[in-house]
Amino acid sequence: MLPHEQNKNKSSIDKLFEQSNSSKVYRKGQYIYREDEQARGIFRVQQGRVKIWKLGSSFTRSLILYFAHASDTFGIIDFFKEGTKRRCSATAMDDDVIVQFVPLSKVESCLYRNAEFRQEIFNLLTNTEQIIYEKYKELQSRDINLRVYRALQYLAERKGVGCNVGFILPNITHQDLSDYIGISRQSVTFAFNKLKEDGLIDYDRRSCLLYTSDA
Repeated sequence: MLPHEQNKNKSSIDKLFEQSNSSKVYRKGQYIYREDEQARGIFRVQQGRVKIWKLGSSFTRSLILYFAHASDTFGIIDFFKEGTKRRCSATAMDDDVIVQFVPLSKVESCLYRNAEFRQEIFNLLTNTEQIIYEKYKELQSRDINLRVYRALQYLAERKGVGCNVGFILPNITHQDLSDYIGISRQSVTFAFNKLKEDGLIDYDRRSCLLYTSDA
């Protein structure tokens, strides 16, 4: 494919991040932004994973909303409400997470001038809303095994690596799922053992294999 054809096939969001050419490396656990701080732009993951989460109260634990993986854009929803304070926090999940940044002024300029960009942003917002809604439904279930299995299905659909029997989820730990689902790490371990016993998954310390029903 010729260079101009490759550029033509890129989305308006892809082009915006390429033009910005601003990126930063974050260490595991380091904040990219914090809840309630002033929002100054949007981000995209180039390498690694980012955790999007809300701080809990004195009575509830913190809640992970979703994981952003390589090529995922995040930090958009904060600009579509009164004020521009961050609704949640974002932290690096791995060592050497690389994140691109586009300042708010450039985002606003594209929203004003580029109809394709507006549609892409709308689609991203709709997708994020769906993710959070699915998370809400998941939290209503008291069946821990089902909640863990649904979380694995969601992660497999988004970023799983396909194989001849299902999907492989690399670098997923029991602690990651514990934080994501909002249950204890021990409960995740019990659920993994039960799901493995039922022939739905297999796992080791480095990855999890989610079997598909037609495998």
